[in-house]
Amino acid sequence: MASEILSFIEKIGVEKFVAIVTDSGANLRVARQIVHNTYPSILNIRCAAHAVNLLASDFSKLDSIKDIITKCGLILNFFHNSHIAHGYYSEQLRLMKIKGGEIKSYCKTRWGTLFTTVDSIVKSKPVFDWVSVIVNIIFIFYSI
Repeated sequence: MASEILSFIEKIGVEKFVAIVTDSGANLRVARQIVHNTYPSILNIRCAAHAVNLLASDFSKLDSIKDIITKCGLILNFFHNSHIAHGYYSEQLRLMKIKGGEIKSYCKTRWGTLFTTVDSIVKSKPVFDWVSVIVNIIFIFYSI
């Protein structure tokens, strides 16, 4: 890997490089170090986004976070699978003037989606409260 990177640097010109950035794989750590030793002006940097992704992935394995993800998934699936519920949900978002409240899905390979999913559900809370009140009124009405 190091010889490929060095070949590329020499082909392009060492003066055009400031740093080499890779993930934290053992072979790439060694390659970055070899490049830095060969050209001390080229910084050896680990990819910060990859490191954050690994941390977020570990964070999402905690039981309390798994529970939040599961509950968000249940809410998301309900509103995505029921056209009537989704219609009422969308209408109430519009009537309540809630911007960015449309429920976002979670994807375990995209660490930022955990935040956007939870944030979208928190923004939608007034709609969920409204739906809960309406369901209770209907339940009471049909129970009489």
